[in-house]
Amino acid sequence: MTQPERTSLGRFVNLSVMMFVLFFLWGAWYVTMNSFMVERGMSGESISWAYSVAPIAAILTPFIMGVFADRFVNAEKLQAILLLLSGVFICLAPMYAAEESGTIFVGLLLAHTLCFMPTLGLSNTICLKHLANTEKDYPIVRVFATLGWIVAGLVVSFVFKAEKTEVQFYVAGAAAFLVSFHSLFLPTTLPPAKG
Repeated sequence: MTQPERTSLGRFVNLSVMMFVLFFLWGAWYVTMNSFMVERGMSGESISWAYSVAPIAAILTPFIMGVFADRFVNAEKLQAILLLLSGVFICLAPMYAAEESGTIFVGLLLAHTLCFMPTLGLSNTICLKHLANTEKDYPIVRVFATLGWIVAGLVVSFVFKAEKTEVQFYVAGAAAFLVSFHSLFLPTTLPPAKG
């Protein structure tokens, strides 16, 4: 009887780190953004629009990015590019966090989420392609995403005390740049429908 194939420890750690930092990035700003916007005197309407960008991006991006991921670009390379762009947009956003420039602020958040949301699917694709036993290993790797979200909230709230400051966006930007760079060291994941 043959032993079931096992994911190497290095690959397991590599994918877990990706998941952790990816969700750290999202958790660093999404929960506490309301406190920041209220502190900047932004209206309830602006706040509601700011929280609408992620669902809008989640609906739109599969149609656009799916074509690139399925036919033209390796998943890990596309993820690296998208996260680099998302980091730029999230770092620019707080510069426009005022009622008179609220449209630009929300627009930058939308640009960030349009780049970020496809990485949720790309990261899953990378994991499912390269874990030897997806039924057993993927849930463990995915737990690191939840831990990343939780740790981000703790870092923003208790380490930086930044619920009401722009620091939360810069923490998210730093995480975006980190996971973008990390994506370059992920296993090669070729587009399945290339050619």
